[in-house]
Amino acid sequence: MGQGGYLSITNSTPYCWKKTYDYSYQMDAWNFPDVIEKGINYKLYIEWDESIFHQSRDDQGIAEYTIEDGSGSKLKINANNRNEFCISINSSGLKRKKESRKREDCVLGWMHDGIMNYVVVGDKDGYMVTGDDFSGWMEDTLDLIGKRRLFDICMPGSHDSGMSVCQNATLGASAHNTVTQTCDITGQLELGARYFDLRPTISGGGFYTGHYGHVSKVGIEVDVGGNGQKLDEIVEQINVFTRSHRELIILNISHSLNTDVGQGVYRSFSDEEWKKCLGVLEKLNYRCEKNHSGDLSLKHLEDYLDAEIKVLVIVEDLSSIPSKFAGKGFFPYSQYNVYNSYSKTNKLAEMMSDQLEKMRINSKQKLFLLSWTLTQEDYQAAYCGDSILKLAEKANENLDCNLYPKVLSYNYPNIIYTDKIENCQTAVLSCAINWGLFH
Repeated sequence: MGQGGYLSITNSTPYCWKKTYDYSYQMDAWNFPDVIEKGINYKLYIEWDESIFHQSRDDQGIAEYTIEDGSGSKLKINANNRNEFCISINSSGLKRKKESRKREDCVLGWMHDGIMNYVVVGDKDGYMVTGDDFSGWMEDTLDLIGKRRLFDICMPGSHDSGMSVCQNATLGASAHNTVTQTCDITGQLELGARYFDLRPTISGGGFYTGHYGHVSKVGIEVDVGGNGQKLDEIVEQINVFTRSHRELIILNISHSLNTDVGQGVYRSFSDEEWKKCLGVLEKLNYRCEKNHSGDLSLKHLEDYLDAEIKVLVIVEDLSSIPSKFAGKGFFPYSQYNVYNSYSKTNKLAEMMSDQLEKMRINSKQKLFLLSWTLTQEDYQAAYCGDSILKLAEKANENLDCNLYPKVLSYNYPNIIYTDKIENCQTAVLSCAINWGLFH
């Protein structure tokens, strides 16, 4: 008996994969199917041998598959314990949609009792796989999604996007209960995120992003939280990215808070503070500087990119945009109205059931955001349990094998919204969903 865990494999191609080689030594569980069917997710159990009678460093497993696309494309799944338990997948035999994005070896590592995710998307003319570079996934798949409305496509979203750091925190707040991301906005963009949740704050007279919660206990009313990245830093990071990428970025601006006023209980921005905040955001390049009326999600992705529009700014807190900023790329929430209802639980099974049911009911009625996030209970936020980032690990590893099998042509998310975006998982899964919908 030894450590066990799961490998989740999603075959988002039009081909079956046939097993052509299978070998294992001292693996207590290494049972791969003879055929991996097209359009299916497989959750496969793997267990190492750690018995006292064997040298666990000799544990090894190999499974090779030929993708039946007529070109001899192959995948090789490896398990070894040379330095530590590790699962890796070699995809050197697959032609890429864009060869410069290719990463031949994807090291998934190992998570005891966890799930490691791997996805293959595309066909013989070009594949995209977990571990590749997804910084330009929209442009790379324009042939598939370019003529689709934003209402029709799936993209990765980032929850509390500016909170990769915690600074100027209130009493009771720290990284444990405020930090939601491990990468800054640049890192998230490079990993494929395209929908960003930015919550502006004023602190020391400057504009930041923030993560705050209101606490009301035994007669005490107080706002607890901290600030993340500066807003002008985020603007600059987005501008650097859009200079070299043809991608559409959507910023949702909400939950404004002026922490320079109030005795521990803060207020939303005033009209003048909003004008100053929009003045910072006005420095974003490639905004949609036209008086677009109606639902922005009903326009085709190509319509934006062909017009050199790469940034949409949605201001959720304002019912109308101040006249000074009309026609300058800022839009009220009514023009990009997203169904966004988080589960408010730290229990994985409850969150997954709740979000998948909400997707079943609300998908295709309006833009649907799948809030795949876990929320700390009070005791956890008070340093007696898992951090936000630790909870995110549990949620994220369970995403592929629980979401992909539920996707139908009339039942799918427009935004996969997660904490701790630290790899391309939601980008490649979004591409897999788009492929399944439109190919």
